[in-house]
Amino acid sequence: MALENRGTGAGRARSVVSKAWELKGDAGRNYIRLHSDENPYGCSLNVQDALASTDSYNLPADLMCTDLRVALSEYTGFAPERIVAGAGIGELTRRLLHAFLHPGDPVITCPPSLPQWVLGAVRARVTTVQVPRTSKFDIDPDAIITAMHRQSNIKMVAFSSPNNPTGGVTDHTAIVKLLHTGVWVLVDESYYEFCDRSVAPLVAEFDNLVVLRSLSPWAGLHGLPVGYALASNRAAARLQRLSTPGGLNRAAQLAGLASL
Repeated sequence: MALENRGTGAGRARSVVSKAWELKGDAGRNYIRLHSDENPYGCSLNVQDALASTDSYNLPADLMCTDLRVALSEYTGFAPERIVAGAGIGELTRRLLHAFLHPGDPVITCPPSLPQWVLGAVRARVTTVQVPRTSKFDIDPDAIITAMHRQSNIKMVAFSSPNNPTGGVTDHTAIVKLLHTGVWVLVDESYYEFCDRSVAPLVAEFDNLVVLRSLSPWAGLHGLPVGYALASNRAAARLQRLSTPGGLNRAAQLAGLASL
């Protein structure tokens, strides 16, 4: 079933949650895998129209994702030069780890959470230091800072907010406390549209903050993953230099544009 509502963002995200309990998955499944970013509506009809009406798939995709970044600028309020688009959160995570860490460097993660940080670390040949969340599934900034003192070469902390699978949103005070340490702080806001609470405004104040977002959950684009990073000019330029021709393909860029 295609999503006929051509609206975007939080309104569509809320309807996804309610609809998930009413629909069956494909191939006869009687469940919806929300933990895998499966949107029970599917993508917008705008996406289907855009993909069906284009005959330029024989041409290479725009490596800079210029049009998509302009559309994301209008959607987020960030200047295009502070936005980096990529083939989903996984690809952007690997780019971030390669950009800011060297092989063998440690990155702090905060389980329980999705395994993207650990998988990305393996591919980037960096190590992970796990600092578990509290009994209420909040990140523990004091425990994270203690881990930094014990291992002085830690340059990065990465976690999700809202967190999957626990659903909690990290308090801004905790994030600011980590930002003041000077290490890179990566916040995955893939589910931002489901809560309308974001730390993205802090990017203007802290050059060491990078916010990741995804169109997969709310726009139904898990099969054509589109993600983006919000960062300082310096960090965004560094990430953009790591773009590869095999990154965000033409179909995914068109789908992202049509969703926005």
